[in-house]
Amino acid sequence: VLNITVKEKKKDEQGNTIISERPIRKSESLVFALIFTHCDNKKKKGTNKYPASYKEMADFLRLTQRAVRSAVAVLEFNGLIGRSMKGVSRKYKNVFYVNDNLLTQSREAKAETADSKQTKDKPSETKTETVSREVWYAQRKQEAEERAERNERKAQTDNRFKTADTELRTLASKEAYAELRGELSELALLQARRRELEERRIKALRRLHLTPDDLLPQYHCQICSDTGFTKQGRLCGCYAAAHNKGKLNK
Repeated sequence: VLNITVKEKKKDEQGNTIISERPIRKSESLVFALIFTHCDNKKKKGTNKYPASYKEMADFLRLTQRAVRSAVAVLEFNGLIGRSMKGVSRKYKNVFYVNDNLLTQSREAKAETADSKQTKDKPSETKTETVSREVWYAQRKQEAEERAERNERKAQTDNRFKTADTELRTLASKEAYAELRGELSELALLQARRRELEERRIKALRRLHLTPDDLLPQYHCQICSDTGFTKQGRLCGCYAAAHNKGKLNK
């Protein structure tokens, strides 16, 4: 559990908005750890993404969805995480990312650990083989991410998609803070507006022959997301499997 303080907005007795500091709550610490772990399981930079719905996160952490939403709002307000896409269902998910400064320190330490573990597991592996593997994974990962970026650019050319998408991004924080403050009537209105905008967004994508999933990287390997390492930090077997099938250039 993290041992840090966080800032939050709240109302004083006169109804004025003030910012106070307090120790981070266990639920907030758990949500941050979950997002950080998924964003930091890549060896290369540029893959700081974790797509997940509130329900998936709540089920995994054994928290309520309201607790997860509140935790996300606090973490966003403190600049620990952000969201590049706001989802409303299990299919159309949030896409979280972590503060780059935090990831830089973690990835530097993890790269050293991964390199030492790789040397221990395969002491006879040559430097050329290591470079070949890294190039192969980098190309596959870049291919998936560039495809998603092209789809995003295509979607943004549609004014109806762009308008709905832009409002959805601003609506997410309003919704989270309304829930955090317990303003249920305001939250209901925001949620209704969110559903309307999400439907507009989906229809706009459909006209472009796209889906929300097309805006996310579709990696070749679902286990390592084309990084070469599993969530546990172990070497993924997809490279060796492709090598055995003679598909390294595909």
